[in-house]
Amino acid sequence: MQVEVGNSHNSNPNGLQVEQPVENENCCANCWERAKSLIPVVSPCLAFTLLIMNCLLAGSGTIVFCCINKEMWKENLIIGILQFVLMFVFIGWLWSVIWGVFVVLRRKTPEEMEMEAANEPSPVVNPQQV
Repeated sequence: MQVEVGNSHNSNPNGLQVEQPVENENCCANCWERAKSLIPVVSPCLAFTLLIMNCLLAGSGTIVFCCINKEMWKENLIIGILQFVLMFVFIGWLWSVIWGVFVVLRRKTPEEMEMEAANEPSPVVNPQQV
């Protein structure tokens, strides 16, 4: 009997070769970075408004954000619906409030957003693709 789980091979006393699991150390970090990319970056006024909406009715601020910003709206709509549905077991409400706090923490003033847009390098266009 042979168990194939990872890439490194070890022998056990019975002479069977058993593969040891190879763990991806960056798995949690990658998941967290993906989750952070879904949290909207908005103005301070809108950030606090979305937080208050999420506190009053779980998922409402997240869903309203989908109507305002068309970037990643599908993912945020799913998140907002899940927050609302899970509100009845308290998990959704807690998730919604934490999501709103993250929105407030990621807020930026319009000046900061303009500075970032100005500092981004313009995309290089390949003349052969035009």
